[in-house]
Amino acid sequence: MLRRWFAKIGLALILLLPAPTGAQTQPAPTGAQTQPGPSETLRGFNGELLSVMQNAKALGAKGRYQKLEPVVQRTFDVPFMTRLSVGVLWGKLTVEQKQRAWKAFGRYIAATYANRFDGYSGEQFKVIGEQKIKHGVLGPNPAGQIGRRDDRDQLCAARQ
Repeated sequence: MLRRWFAKIGLALILLLPAPTGAQTQPAPTGAQTQPGPSETLRGFNGELLSVMQNAKALGAKGRYQKLEPVVQRTFDVPFMTRLSVGVLWGKLTVEQKQRAWKAFGRYIAATYANRFDGYSGEQFKVIGEQKIKHGVLGPNPAGQIGRRDDRDQLCAARQ
């Protein structure tokens, strides 16, 4: 069961990484100002992760967590990932329970990264491409985030 749960998390991370969660609160792009695409979002996350890895010993576990937690929150769509992980029980939770669940899940993701990326020995992350997926399966909603539109509207309400 635990292995299946981690597989769901991994799939959710892969599918949802291109969706920066800050899109809801950022002003609409104007002129030369554009929202970062999936590759730029991933490169930004990878850069932060490499920095943490390179300074892992000096930061310690708590410092790594403190550096990664805000990056995870702004990079991943944690409420949507939480909904996928919780499954059918998500619909039975109150808004407050949903908020508590996704906040705890975001902390868990950051703690997992902080624990596992605890050193550096020349590793590199490379973005080798991106592929658009059809709208309606998983794709951007009007706010630029990944998810079916009806699911996204419910999650936005849960996030407030």
